[in-house]
Amino acid sequence: MMPVKDSIEKMLSYIDVKNYKVELDKKVVNSVVFGLMNFSVLYSSTKAYKVASKSYEEYKNSVLNRDRLKVREDIFFRYTVPLLIGRHDAYLNEGTVLRFNVAISDQLPVSVIKKFDGLVLEHGDIFNVIKVSESEPHNWLNILEEDFKYLRESYSLSGEEVIFANFRLDDDDVLSVDYFKHLSEYLDSTYEGFYLTFPRGYVGVYDEGYKESYKINKPYLAIGLSKICKYNLSDCQITTDNPIVSSTPHTLIVNNSKTILDSRFAAYIWTMHNFSDTRSNDINARQSSSKIKQFIEDNKLEKADVEGFEKILYLE
Repeated sequence: MMPVKDSIEKMLSYIDVKNYKVELDKKVVNSVVFGLMNFSVLYSSTKAYKVASKSYEEYKNSVLNRDRLKVREDIFFRYTVPLLIGRHDAYLNEGTVLRFNVAISDQLPVSVIKKFDGLVLEHGDIFNVIKVSESEPHNWLNILEEDFKYLRESYSLSGEEVIFANFRLDDDDVLSVDYFKHLSEYLDSTYEGFYLTFPRGYVGVYDEGYKESYKINKPYLAIGLSKICKYNLSDCQITTDNPIVSSTPHTLIVNNSKTILDSRFAAYIWTMHNFSDTRSNDINARQSSSKIKQFIEDNKLEKADVEGFEKILYLE
């Protein structure tokens, strides 16, 4: 019979202590929230410029217009980035990890690309930046599957399947703290295959900052549109049909898919400014401002109280 001390030493010799410690140090995660954003991505094959009655070069110049990019850069880094960093930490305490995937054109100004590179360098656990060439469109499904490889290495994913949501966000809009708090309520297999839409929010008129805000409840708005899906850990693949929240018109999704509409809270800021993509054919800033004003009047939007609007900007 072997002495106890020798028995323990022999047992430990069969264990990879280093890797065992790494596994113990990993945060246990049972669900994931993915964000998907196209930040001024260029596609030579897109139909967008044809719809806008432009040549491709005109379309390209408008996408890369410095004033247009400045608005988006300001909104994303001033508002969206701090929110996501805060929510990532809060989610981890609940056993959920937040990963935000943002696709950017590889032809953006060097200063902007460096800013995104710095974001990944400092917060690579939250942000994944995909640099896209105009001749090779990215594939969100492939990106999420690659992201799961990263998650398997970085966290301890529990169970046989992982429930996840993926949501879409335009580069000049903002989601609220309440959006993320309530989104986590649907991270359950009961809702697998369902889309989630959040109609209630604000219209924010932007000019080097939000100047005015109005309450809105618009059922067919796609800001924050989400889908609840499953990922199989054994097969290493997403098992839900049509899992990616893509550019399919929101009205088609609502009319043809299982959709939950939740308007209990203000979920977003729909930003309106002189360089909105819907303003791309406007002659000048004056015409843009006039159209924004007309939209507010036509929809009889009520001006929002400052306190409520600031809460959506997580300045509470």
